[in-house]
Amino acid sequence: LPDSEWVDIITAYIDQNFAEKLTLESLAMICHGSPYHMHRTFKKIKGLTPIEYIQQVRVHAAKKYLIETNKAIGDIALCVGMANAPYFITLFKKKTGETPAQFRQMRKMEEMNDGNKK
Repeated sequence: LPDSEWVDIITAYIDQNFAEKLTLESLAMICHGSPYHMHRTFKKIKGLTPIEYIQQVRVHAAKKYLIETNKAIGDIALCVGMANAPYFITLFKKKTGETPAQFRQMRKMEEMNDGNKK
């Protein structure tokens, strides 16, 4: 397979299975390559590492949960594949600049303001 197609397969797998425990080793096994080669190839094609991509997908999914549900932050962490809630909160803040609770609160305030304008 050409590198770009191989990375597309890995990306699609991550997109569908981000809630599972994903490691370089498990992804490499699924995609029939070595972890090192997969990491290097993925970064060359995508511009970020497989782990960074997994984090990006998880944070994006968490944002949807935060906006669309009233689930507790710890439950959302589990839903997006992160059993360690404090780490999830730290990662979310690093990626978005807000904690999950702040993100949810800001979106609720925006909704209320949008509702008042109509």
